Amino acid sequence: STGLPYRTPMKLCYIYCHPSQSFQNSMRAQIERLARVQIDNSLELGWHPDDIYLLTNFPYTYNGVSSRVIPNLYFDVDPVSSKVRVLAHLLGERFFEDDLYWVHDFDVYQHDVFSPPDVRVFAGVRYNYSRMQREWQCGSFFFRPNMEAAAFFKTWYEEIMERVPHSRYVRSRPEEKVLRYIVAEGKVHPEELNVRYNVTPMFLLQHNNPMQAIEHPIVATHFHVNQFALEYFCEGKNPWGRPLVPTRLTRLMKKHGLYDADAWMD
Repeated sequence: STGLPYRTPMKLCYIYCHPSQSFQNSMRAQIERLARVQIDNSLELGWHPDDIYLLTNFPYTYNGVSSRVIPNLYFDVDPVSSKVRVLAHLLGERFFEDDLYWVHDFDVYQHDVFSPPDVRVFAGVRYNYSRMQREWQCGSFFFRPNMEAAAFFKTWYEEIMERVPHSRYVRSRPEEKVLRYIVAEGKVHPEELNVRYNVTPMFLLQHNNPMQAIEHPIVATHFHVNQFALEYFCEGKNPWGRPLVPTRLTRLMKKHGLYDADAWMD
């Protein structure tokens, strides 16, 4: 059992590939610390270790959760898009059980137990970045491992391969930009979820009334760990004058050294 309130099966999925075959890379020690925060947080929320899919291209074990070792599918043109490549490959190999999967980055933090959303193929969150069009935010999304999802991720990855190496997409968030365009072109049809599944600083700072737009309670917040984010989300230095994450998450971040400046991203 995942510890979730409904019997609908759901798995939690993290994806990380790197040529070093370890968590040690240019982001120093933060990735491994975040991975440990995620595992501890998930276990405290009631997830069964077997329902936590830590997909890496190297063996790793922490607190009773072991990685499922996958091929080295690191995408050097855009490392962030590696997770799209991994999912396209694994869905083609029929790797996944017939459940709902929640995929999110190591810097997306689940707040509490929640009822799984109704998802047929692929579902995510989208909202405005600055004055641009509404775009998909792919730090947190859900999918079901069916034929439609296999086709979705195959198309998405092929379009990334076609577009990213030769264009401005490579500058920032390329997999999200590609997704926006192939949705507009009718090549894939994602399902849209409320922002409660992926609340970012960008959304909170730029939306006119963010708390009204969120269907409460918040399921997950998404932020890079640095001084501003810790103060804004964990210490309550924000327009609402209160922490936006549970005290459990603040405790785990302190436990794993994420309040230390040497763990922050450059």
